[in-house]
Amino acid sequence: MSSYRNRVQDSVFPIHHFYQRRGAAIAIERRPSVAARLHAAERALADPDPAVRDQAVREAAEIVQAAYREVAGG
Repeated sequence: MSSYRNRVQDSVFPIHHFYQRRGAAIAIERRPSVAARLHAAERALADPDPAVRDQAVREAAEIVQAAYREVAGG
């Protein structure tokens, strides 16, 4: 029984993962100010200053993690 359950979970994982990622993207893009912050952080990743890049990574991570929490219902 456990083997069957593992196969079923393995077979739906890609679909579940796709819906989580898409849900997070939608959660970000439906709020223009949040989307603008994320896009600015993405652009800042190309900045020559390592401090600017580090801040951009933190900003993007915060936004994306919040979106995943929202999708998960929390």
